[in-house]
Amino acid sequence: MTRLPALLALLAALLCGAAWSQTPNRTVAIPDTALRGVMTHVSQNIVSVNGQTMQLSPGARIWNRDNLTITPTMLPRESLVDYVVDGNKQIFRVWILTPAEAAIARKGGGYGEVGTSIERLFATPPAAAPTQAPVKK
Repeated sequence: MTRLPALLALLAALLCGAAWSQTPNRTVAIPDTALRGVMTHVSQNIVSVNGQTMQLSPGARIWNRDNLTITPTMLPRESLVDYVVDGNKQIFRVWILTPAEAAIARKGGGYGEVGTSIERLFATPPAAAPTQAPVKK
């Protein structure tokens, strides 16, 4: 009879562990400023986001659906992701989304009726028209 409580405790621990392992818990929260897009690895530190070629920053990190970091070459083709761009306009954080995360509205890329397009993010302001001084005769 003394083994019964120990067996029950072991069974409870195993059941909780199995349930916990099936629900990825992001240890690094996806920031509200993250943009959303479809990303594919092109070569080395180059990726395509929504059809536009972009560069990963040095030290960029990519988290898969299981919340494990992966290398850019392990990025599945056409992955729905949230990503953050640094001050050099390079991608430095990427999260491959689970279906539950993808259902949450987020700014960026026009995927899921949300947000800012990449073109607007990287648009340069138009240059002012040069003014000419009047010509003296």
